[in-house]
Amino acid sequence: MLNSLPKYYNSILNEKETLQAFEIIKKEIYSALKNQYTLLEINLPNFIKYNSNKNLYQKNINFDTKDDLQIYSLPVDFDNLLLKSLVKFKMKNNEGIITNNVYIDRDLTPNPTQFYSVNEIDVELKITDENRNFKYLNNSFYFINKMLVDLNDILIKKFSKLKFLFKDKIKVISFQEIEKEFGYLSLEERINAIVEKHNIVLIYGMNSKLNSGKQLEQKEKKYNEEELDAKLFVYNNFYHRSYDILRLSIREKDSLKNILNVNDLNHGEKTYELDGTSFSFKINLFKLSLFLLEKAHISEIQNILD
Repeated sequence: MLNSLPKYYNSILNEKETLQAFEIIKKEIYSALKNQYTLLEINLPNFIKYNSNKNLYQKNINFDTKDDLQIYSLPVDFDNLLLKSLVKFKMKNNEGIITNNVYIDRDLTPNPTQFYSVNEIDVELKITDENRNFKYLNNSFYFINKMLVDLNDILIKKFSKLKFLFKDKIKVISFQEIEKEFGYLSLEERINAIVEKHNIVLIYGMNSKLNSGKQLEQKEKKYNEEELDAKLFVYNNFYHRSYDILRLSIREKDSLKNILNVNDLNHGEKTYELDGTSFSFKINLFKLSLFLLEKAHISEIQNILD
Protein backbone atom coordinates (compact mmCIF):
# COMPACT_ATOMS: atom_id res chain seq x y z
CA MET A 1 0.00 0.00 0.00
CA LEU A 2 1.25 3.46 -0.80
CA ASN A 3 2.15 5.61 2.17
CA SER A 4 1.22 9.06 0.85
CA LEU A 5 -1.00 10.76 -1.67
CA PRO A 6 0.52 12.53 -4.69
CA LYS A 7 1.85 16.03 -4.17
CA TYR A 8 -0.65 18.80 -4.98
CA TYR A 9 -3.51 16.26 -5.04
CA ASN A 10 -6.88 17.44 -3.76
CA SER A 11 -9.86 15.12 -3.57
CA ILE A 12 -12.89 16.30 -5.53
CA LEU A 13 -15.29 14.99 -2.88
CA ASN A 14 -14.93 15.45 0.87
CA GLU A 15 -15.34 12.54 3.28
CA LYS A 16 -19.08 13.00 3.75
CA GLU A 17 -19.67 13.22 0.01
CA THR A 18 -17.43 10.19 -0.57
CA LEU A 19 -19.47 8.11 1.86
CA GLN A 20 -22.71 9.24 0.22
CA ALA A 21 -21.32 8.43 -3.22
CA PHE A 22 -20.17 4.97 -2.14
CA GLU A 23 -23.66 4.14 -0.86
CA ILE A 24 -25.15 5.34 -4.16
CA ILE A 25 -22.73 3.13 -6.12
CA LYS A 26 -23.58 0.06 -4.06
CA LYS A 27 -27.33 0.69 -4.16
CA GLU A 28 -27.46 1.35 -7.91
CA ILE A 29 -25.38 -1.71 -8.79
CA TYR A 30 -27.61 -3.95 -6.69
CA SER A 31 -30.70 -2.43 -8.31
CA ALA A 32 -29.38 -2.81 -11.86
CA LEU A 33 -28.31 -6.43 -11.31
CA LYS A 34 -31.62 -7.44 -9.75
CA ASN A 35 -33.53 -5.78 -12.61
CA GLN A 36 -31.43 -7.63 -15.18
CA TYR A 37 -31.33 -11.07 -13.58
CA THR A 38 -33.47 -13.16 -11.23
CA LEU A 39 -31.23 -13.11 -8.16
CA LEU A 40 -31.58 -14.24 -4.57
CA GLU A 41 -29.62 -12.11 -2.10
CA ILE A 42 -27.66 -14.11 0.48
CA ASN A 43 -25.38 -12.97 3.32
CA LEU A 44 -21.96 -14.43 4.04
CA PRO A 45 -19.62 -13.94 7.03
CA ASN A 46 -16.50 -11.80 6.77
CA PHE A 47 -13.29 -13.57 5.82
CA ILE A 48 -9.53 -13.34 5.66
CA LYS A 49 -8.29 -14.33 2.22
CA TYR A 50 -4.90 -15.85 1.36
CA ASN A 51 -3.84 -15.14 -2.21
CA SER A 52 -1.59 -18.19 -2.48
CA ASN A 53 -4.22 -20.90 -2.30
CA LYS A 54 -7.40 -18.86 -2.68
CA ASN A 55 -8.82 -20.29 0.52
CA LEU A 56 -10.84 -18.10 2.83
CA TYR A 57 -10.62 -18.15 6.59
CA GLN A 58 -13.36 -16.93 8.87
CA LYS A 59 -12.21 -15.10 11.98
CA ASN A 60 -12.96 -12.05 14.06
CA ILE A 61 -9.98 -9.82 13.33
CA ASN A 62 -8.00 -7.59 15.63
CA PHE A 63 -4.70 -6.14 14.45
CA ASP A 64 -3.40 -4.90 17.81
CA THR A 65 -0.78 -7.63 18.20
CA LYS A 66 1.04 -10.07 15.93
CA ASP A 67 -0.77 -12.95 17.64
CA ASP A 68 -4.05 -11.59 16.32
CA LEU A 69 -2.85 -12.29 12.78
CA GLN A 70 -2.80 -16.04 13.34
CA ILE A 71 -5.53 -17.99 11.59
CA TYR A 72 -7.12 -20.80 13.58
CA SER A 73 -10.28 -21.74 11.71
CA LEU A 74 -10.67 -24.19 8.85
CA PRO A 75 -10.46 -23.00 5.21
CA VAL A 76 -13.55 -22.48 3.09
CA ASP A 77 -13.43 -22.48 -0.71
CA PHE A 78 -15.50 -19.40 -1.55
CA ASP A 79 -16.09 -20.26 -5.22
CA ASN A 80 -17.33 -23.72 -4.27
CA LEU A 81 -19.59 -22.14 -1.66
CA LEU A 82 -21.23 -19.99 -4.34
CA LEU A 83 -21.72 -22.95 -6.67
CA LYS A 84 -23.23 -25.07 -3.92
CA SER A 85 -25.60 -22.19 -3.13
CA LEU A 86 -27.05 -22.50 -6.64
CA VAL A 87 -27.84 -26.14 -5.87
CA LYS A 88 -29.02 -25.50 -2.32
CA PHE A 89 -31.57 -22.91 -3.44
CA LYS A 90 -32.49 -24.94 -6.55
CA MET A 91 -31.80 -22.17 -9.04
CA LYS A 92 -33.16 -22.65 -12.56
CA ASN A 93 -31.38 -21.54 -15.72
CA ASN A 94 -30.76 -17.77 -15.75
CA GLU A 95 -31.46 -17.58 -12.01
CA GLY A 96 -28.75 -16.99 -9.45
CA ILE A 97 -27.51 -15.50 -6.23
CA ILE A 98 -26.00 -12.15 -5.30
CA THR A 99 -23.95 -11.35 -2.23
CA ASN A 100 -21.90 -8.49 -0.85
CA ASN A 101 -18.63 -10.19 0.02
CA VAL A 102 -16.37 -8.36 2.49
CA TYR A 103 -12.99 -9.82 3.41
CA ILE A 104 -9.44 -9.00 4.46
CA ASP A 105 -6.76 -9.77 1.89
CA ARG A 106 -2.98 -9.94 1.99
CA ASP A 107 -0.04 -11.31 0.03
CA LEU A 108 1.45 -14.43 1.57
CA THR A 109 5.02 -13.23 2.17
CA PRO A 110 7.53 -14.42 4.83
CA ASN A 111 6.86 -11.32 6.95
CA PRO A 112 3.40 -10.08 5.94
CA THR A 113 2.71 -6.51 7.00
CA GLN A 114 0.20 -5.27 4.45
CA PHE A 115 -3.47 -6.06 4.98
CA TYR A 116 -6.29 -4.46 3.08
CA SER A 117 -10.05 -4.82 3.05
CA VAL A 118 -12.03 -5.81 -0.04
CA ASN A 119 -15.70 -5.03 -0.60
CA GLU A 120 -17.14 -6.69 -3.68
CA ILE A 121 -20.46 -7.75 -5.13
CA ASP A 122 -20.47 -11.35 -6.32
CA VAL A 123 -23.05 -12.80 -8.71
CA GLU A 124 -23.35 -16.49 -9.59
CA LEU A 125 -25.87 -17.29 -12.34
CA LYS A 126 -26.89 -20.75 -13.51
CA ILE A 127 -26.65 -21.16 -17.30
CA THR A 128 -26.75 -24.04 -19.77
CA ASP A 129 -23.62 -25.63 -21.18
CA GLU A 130 -24.76 -24.35 -24.60
CA ASN A 131 -24.18 -20.81 -23.31
CA ARG A 132 -20.53 -21.54 -22.56
CA ASN A 133 -19.29 -19.30 -25.36
CA PHE A 134 -17.76 -15.91 -25.98
CA LYS A 135 -21.04 -14.51 -27.35
CA TYR A 136 -22.74 -14.98 -23.97
CA LEU A 137 -19.80 -13.41 -22.17
CA ASN A 138 -19.72 -10.48 -24.59
CA ASN A 139 -23.49 -9.86 -24.34
CA SER A 140 -23.17 -9.78 -20.56
CA PHE A 141 -20.48 -7.15 -20.84
CA TYR A 142 -22.76 -4.86 -22.86
CA PHE A 143 -25.18 -4.84 -19.94
CA ILE A 144 -22.40 -4.15 -17.43
CA ASN A 145 -21.04 -1.39 -19.65
CA LYS A 146 -24.46 0.31 -19.72
CA MET A 147 -24.77 -0.13 -15.96
CA LEU A 148 -21.47 1.67 -15.37
CA VAL A 149 -22.30 4.49 -17.80
CA ASP A 150 -25.69 5.03 -16.12
CA LEU A 151 -24.01 4.97 -12.72
CA ASN A 152 -21.52 7.59 -13.85
CA ASP A 153 -24.43 9.80 -14.96
CA ILE A 154 -26.23 9.40 -11.63
CA LEU A 155 -23.11 10.41 -9.69
CA ILE A 156 -22.55 13.49 -11.87
CA LYS A 157 -26.12 14.66 -11.29
CA LYS A 158 -25.57 14.33 -7.53
CA PHE A 159 -22.00 15.67 -7.48
CA SER A 160 -21.52 18.12 -10.35
CA LYS A 161 -17.76 18.36 -9.74
CA LEU A 162 -17.27 14.83 -11.11
CA LYS A 163 -16.76 14.29 -14.83
CA PHE A 164 -18.06 11.75 -17.34
CA LEU A 165 -15.47 9.00 -17.75
CA PHE A 166 -16.93 6.99 -20.64
CA LYS A 167 -16.52 9.46 -23.51
CA ASP A 168 -14.83 6.87 -25.72
CA LYS A 169 -16.03 3.33 -26.41
CA ILE A 170 -14.50 0.80 -24.05
CA LYS A 171 -11.68 -1.09 -25.75
CA VAL A 172 -12.25 -4.88 -25.91
CA ILE A 173 -9.10 -6.85 -26.69
CA SER A 174 -7.56 -10.27 -26.12
CA PHE A 175 -4.33 -10.67 -24.21
CA GLN A 176 -2.85 -12.33 -27.32
CA GLU A 177 -3.49 -9.12 -29.31
CA ILE A 178 -1.78 -7.10 -26.60
CA GLU A 179 1.24 -9.39 -26.92
CA LYS A 180 1.54 -8.49 -30.60
CA GLU A 181 1.68 -4.77 -29.81
CA PHE A 182 3.64 -4.82 -26.56
CA GLY A 183 5.50 -8.13 -26.72
CA TYR A 184 8.76 -6.46 -25.70
CA LEU A 185 7.33 -5.64 -22.25
CA SER A 186 6.78 -7.91 -19.25
CA LEU A 187 3.32 -9.44 -18.86
CA GLU A 188 2.17 -6.93 -16.23
CA GLU A 189 3.71 -4.00 -18.13
CA ARG A 190 1.69 -4.94 -21.21
CA ILE A 191 -1.55 -4.45 -19.31
CA ASN A 192 -0.37 -1.06 -18.02
CA ALA A 193 0.60 -0.01 -21.54
CA ILE A 194 -2.69 -0.91 -23.23
CA VAL A 195 -4.81 0.56 -20.41
CA GLU A 196 -2.80 3.77 -20.38
CA LYS A 197 -3.40 4.04 -24.12
CA HIS A 198 -7.21 3.52 -23.96
CA ASN A 199 -8.00 4.37 -20.29
CA ILE A 200 -10.78 1.71 -19.95
CA VAL A 201 -10.08 -1.76 -21.39
CA LEU A 202 -11.80 -5.16 -21.21
CA ILE A 203 -9.15 -7.86 -21.59
CA TYR A 204 -10.07 -11.49 -22.22
CA GLY A 205 -7.96 -14.61 -22.67
CA MET A 206 -5.80 -13.75 -19.66
CA ASN A 207 -5.45 -17.35 -18.48
CA SER A 208 -4.34 -18.75 -21.83
CA LYS A 209 -0.82 -19.44 -23.05
CA LEU A 210 0.75 -16.75 -25.21
CA ASN A 211 2.99 -17.08 -28.25
CA SER A 212 5.94 -16.73 -25.90
CA GLY A 213 4.75 -19.81 -24.00
CA LYS A 214 4.19 -17.79 -20.85
CA GLN A 215 0.92 -17.48 -18.98
CA LEU A 216 -0.29 -14.42 -17.05
CA GLU A 217 -2.58 -16.26 -14.64
CA GLN A 218 -2.17 -19.77 -13.30
CA LYS A 219 -5.34 -21.58 -12.25
CA GLU A 220 -5.99 -24.95 -10.69
CA LYS A 221 -8.89 -25.43 -13.11
CA LYS A 222 -8.43 -24.23 -16.67
CA TYR A 223 -11.39 -23.13 -18.75
CA ASN A 224 -11.90 -25.09 -21.95
CA GLU A 225 -11.93 -21.90 -24.03
CA GLU A 226 -9.39 -19.17 -23.39
CA GLU A 227 -11.86 -16.33 -23.92
CA LEU A 228 -14.33 -17.32 -21.19
CA ASP A 229 -12.65 -15.15 -18.59
CA ALA A 230 -12.25 -11.38 -18.77
CA LYS A 231 -11.31 -8.39 -16.61
CA LEU A 232 -12.18 -4.72 -16.95
CA PHE A 233 -9.17 -2.48 -16.31
CA VAL A 234 -9.01 1.27 -15.76
CA TYR A 235 -6.01 3.60 -15.49
CA ASN A 236 -4.89 5.53 -12.41
CA ASN A 237 -3.38 8.75 -13.74
CA PHE A 238 -2.10 9.75 -10.29
CA TYR A 239 0.20 6.73 -9.89
CA HIS A 240 0.44 5.77 -13.59
CA ARG A 241 -0.71 2.20 -13.24
CA SER A 242 -3.76 0.12 -14.13
CA TYR A 243 -6.08 -1.88 -11.89
CA ASP A 244 -9.10 -4.11 -12.50
CA ILE A 245 -12.57 -3.20 -11.24
CA LEU A 246 -14.56 -6.28 -12.29
CA ARG A 247 -14.15 -9.80 -13.54
CA LEU A 248 -16.41 -11.95 -15.72
CA SER A 249 -16.05 -15.71 -16.10
CA ILE A 250 -17.93 -18.79 -17.23
CA ARG A 251 -17.02 -21.89 -15.30
CA GLU A 252 -16.06 -25.25 -16.78
CA LYS A 253 -18.68 -27.58 -18.25
CA ASP A 254 -20.82 -29.49 -15.71
CA SER A 255 -19.43 -27.41 -12.85
CA LEU A 256 -22.56 -27.98 -10.75
CA LYS A 257 -22.20 -31.76 -10.95
CA ASN A 258 -18.49 -31.64 -10.30
CA ILE A 259 -18.83 -29.50 -7.17
CA LEU A 260 -20.97 -32.03 -5.32
CA ASN A 261 -19.75 -35.10 -3.46
CA VAL A 262 -21.53 -38.30 -2.38
CA ASN A 263 -22.70 -36.76 0.90
CA ASP A 264 -24.35 -33.88 -0.98
CA LEU A 265 -26.21 -36.27 -3.25
CA ASN A 266 -27.40 -38.30 -0.28
CA HIS A 267 -29.09 -35.20 1.15
CA GLY A 268 -31.51 -34.78 -1.74
CA GLU A 269 -29.53 -32.72 -4.25
CA LYS A 270 -29.74 -35.62 -6.72
CA THR A 271 -33.42 -34.71 -7.25
CA TYR A 272 -32.36 -31.26 -8.52
CA GLU A 273 -31.45 -30.68 -12.16
CA LEU A 274 -27.65 -30.44 -12.07
CA ASP A 275 -26.96 -30.04 -15.78
CA GLY A 276 -25.19 -26.88 -16.85
CA THR A 277 -22.63 -24.52 -15.41
CA SER A 278 -22.55 -20.99 -14.07
CA PHE A 279 -21.64 -17.48 -15.14
CA SER A 280 -20.08 -15.35 -12.44
CA PHE A 281 -18.82 -11.85 -12.08
CA LYS A 282 -17.24 -9.90 -9.28
CA ILE A 283 -17.40 -6.12 -8.93
CA ASN A 284 -14.85 -4.60 -6.57
CA LEU A 285 -16.77 -1.71 -4.98
CA PHE A 286 -13.68 -0.04 -3.52
CA LYS A 287 -11.81 -0.04 -6.83
CA LEU A 288 -14.89 0.98 -8.79
CA SER A 289 -15.45 3.88 -6.38
CA LEU A 290 -11.79 4.84 -6.69
CA PHE A 291 -12.31 5.19 -10.44
CA LEU A 292 -15.77 6.83 -10.56
CA LEU A 293 -15.03 9.29 -7.74
CA GLU A 294 -11.65 10.21 -9.28
CA LYS A 295 -9.70 9.35 -6.14
CA ALA A 296 -5.95 8.86 -6.10
CA HIS A 297 -5.73 5.97 -3.63
CA ILE A 298 -8.06 3.24 -2.47
CA SER A 299 -7.37 4.03 1.19
CA GLU A 300 -9.43 7.22 0.72
CA ILE A 301 -12.46 4.95 0.32
CA GLN A 302 -11.55 2.25 2.82
CA ASN A 303 -10.69 4.58 5.71
CA ILE A 304 -14.07 6.29 5.58
CA LEU A 305 -15.89 2.95 5.86
CA ASP A 306 -13.73 1.52 8.68
